[in-house]
Amino acid sequence: MNGYIPWAGIHRNAHWKNGEANDAAAIRVHEDGSFEVLPGYHFYKQVSTAGQPGMKVATTIAVNRFIYIIAFESNGTSVTVVSKRSDRVLMTSGDSVYVSRDSARSFQKISSTGLPQGKTLHQITASPVSPDSLLLWADGGKYDWPRYFSHDEGRAWHQVQLDSSDAFLPYNPRKTLFAWHPTDASVAFSFGGDWINRSTNRGERFAWHANGYTGILVGDSFNFNVHHPELLFVGSQDYNGAVSDDGGDTWRYTNVSGQRWGGHSYGAYALSPDVLAVGSTSRWHGPRTLALSRDGGETWLHTQQQLVGPAVACGDPRRPEVAFVSNLRSEDGGRSWLAMNDCDAVFTASAGSDGTLHGVKGERTVVTSADSGRTWQTLAEAPGRIVDLAVDHLRSRVYAATSRQLVVWDGKSWSTFTNLPKDQQCTVGIRSVAVDPIDPAILYAVSRRNTFLSNAAVIRSVDAGQNWEVLTRRTPLDLQPRDGGCEGVWVRVHPRTREAWVAGTCFGIWKWKRGVSF
Repeated sequence: MNGYIPWAGIHRNAHWKNGEANDAAAIRVHEDGSFEVLPGYHFYKQVSTAGQPGMKVATTIAVNRFIYIIAFESNGTSVTVVSKRSDRVLMTSGDSVYVSRDSARSFQKISSTGLPQGKTLHQITASPVSPDSLLLWADGGKYDWPRYFSHDEGRAWHQVQLDSSDAFLPYNPRKTLFAWHPTDASVAFSFGGDWINRSTNRGERFAWHANGYTGILVGDSFNFNVHHPELLFVGSQDYNGAVSDDGGDTWRYTNVSGQRWGGHSYGAYALSPDVLAVGSTSRWHGPRTLALSRDGGETWLHTQQQLVGPAVACGDPRRPEVAFVSNLRSEDGGRSWLAMNDCDAVFTASAGSDGTLHGVKGERTVVTSADSGRTWQTLAEAPGRIVDLAVDHLRSRVYAATSRQLVVWDGKSWSTFTNLPKDQQCTVGIRSVAVDPIDPAILYAVSRRNTFLSNAAVIRSVDAGQNWEVLTRRTPLDLQPRDGGCEGVWVRVHPRTREAWVAGTCFGIWKWKRGVSF
């Protein structure tokens, strides 16, 4: 294929096969192979040219109403998916593989062995260096979609070996994509579970391959143990959770749900190396109940105690036996838990000597406690729904991430920060906020955009919010800074190392330290 246009609606002529004119599309493709970006869609001017002037549209296929394939002719020969054989096109239909040797004008079924019968085949991909090397995957059970390789143009197929020995999280062979190396015939890339896999033997075996990227979605929030900050328990959506007792250098998986794969844990806290607490549910953001472990995550007790507040857990700097999970409080090291009447969740505590706890009641009411959460007092009504809080104990300030904005309470009134860096769509979407407990003038905030990768996902101020800098990569193809902290949903500062820890949707956890970057 000469090229393709990603992430853009394409205007296609109504006379094309399965064509349906779409005047609202971002890109209009002409019969000569050229295209134009329509007014109002300047973002898509970054894409590469698919066809060139003089190329005729050879064929178009509407896969569905959102995905369209356009093939162009070049000097009378169709440009195909196999770069070294310009007349060859491979495709799958149902449980069979087909090949065209006349630029997609006709296809013949390949007599194949080794593929499952009656299972639909997907994503057939040919190596640009060794065109006889192919990869595809087939329908199977839920989260059990097998992959196959062939080294003889699709006549004999063998199941791919999936090696998860370098990843401590459970592996799930989900639906996938393949990308062959452009110059090395032995190398191909894919993903397994939620992280990148690589093959170095022409697709026969794929194994974990990354530089630290974990590919998990942290369950809404995390907080370091307030008395031993090297201890951290992180819940996860889909991957239960993991515990570190050495500041994140090493981790051990804990199967909160007891399932082979899956399990959804939100708002986790380690009271001690042995006692762990988290909100557990059977589905994404479903109703949560309290789950407890008293042996470091080896086994779990699922209580019937409902968690009705925000999915966040926290400790008490005054008393190590006191902890909070959503609206529940324990004052005996996690043996028993009672619901709080005047607080729905505790987000953080002041780093000052008073150790005042800060939480939320309802959606907008900031509440504080100076007696380890036994009683709560109303501090202020925020201007929007509160999703996180941070405390500057030296300036008597409370920061709130609320309704995608960052606001600050100075003891008398709220002010909205209007000087925050904006993303590539000129918007702000703050999800979490944290201060450096040693120097609370250093302030971090994070945001995500979901449908595109925000280029202002992590921002930092060193003067209590007067000025800001973006810590994440601003231009996609820049090599600096390192591409970490993407799509931030939660941020906390380690009180000893002063690193900013950022959880980013399905991008896992990243650490930022001045002079080191992510």
